[in-house]
Amino acid sequence: MMSRTFPRPPLSLDRLPPRLIGRLPHPLLERGLCITLDRLFESARASGELDFIEGRRLEIEVTDAGVRLHLRFAGHRFSPANPLDAPDIRIRGRLDAFLDLASGREDADALFFNRRLHIQGDAETIMHTKHFLDAFEPPRWLQRLLEAGNHGTLEE
Repeated sequence: MMSRTFPRPPLSLDRLPPRLIGRLPHPLLERGLCITLDRLFESARASGELDFIEGRRLEIEVTDAGVRLHLRFAGHRFSPANPLDAPDIRIRGRLDAFLDLASGREDADALFFNRRLHIQGDAETIMHTKHFLDAFEPPRWLQRLLEAGNHGTLEE
């Protein structure tokens, strides 16, 4: 019997439907985001670069997905937070703006200046957050994943 190989459908993170994210269970999204942020900011956490948000609550809203996530940074780790507690900082924007920020395609200042991302809350925390995001270099593994996703191919 001859085996057939079928081409994989192209993966494009830029074409990821935001509403698909909105349909995922909320606890799964929050926990997944916490794990992702812990991994993404691993060296920044270890070096103390995120100490400015220690004990702070964050709200991240992906407007086109209809998702509002509540996180807390304590003990040098992200964890889900009680949505009834007022956040110290809120970051709001469309999924594509968050992907542009994560991939390094656009810097935080440009995204905030062009009103693709909105940030509000404690002024000092906002200032530190913006400086941190501007200086942040996405790890190579994330850059490769996003580049592959945007070109529709994942190298094995």
